[in-house]
Amino acid sequence: MARVRLSVAERREELLCAAIEQIEVRGVSAVRIADVAAVLGVSNALVLYHFSTKEKLVAAAFAHAAEADLAQLRKVLGRRTSAVRRLRAAVRWYAPTGQ
Repeated sequence: MARVRLSVAERREELLCAAIEQIEVRGVSAVRIADVAAVLGVSNALVLYHFSTKEKLVAAAFAHAAEADLAQLRKVLGRRTSAVRRLRAAVRWYAPTGQ
């Protein structure tokens, strides 16, 4: 199977999503560059090419996740409904659930 060549932006997006997934599964302290690379079937060197250290990868992953959360929050708050309903929707979306 031929590999698809991604743009730099697409590859970074893919790496960040894989990093977020691995942070959720393993925890921030246990995640490794190799874990992120393995999820995508790429080399460790490719991950390091885009994010020269694990710390930079983790920081970028957190920023990426935060930006996605803020975009979702803007969408929830942008609905045409009362302020109280928008607030309730935002709290429901963002508040933790379960125990």
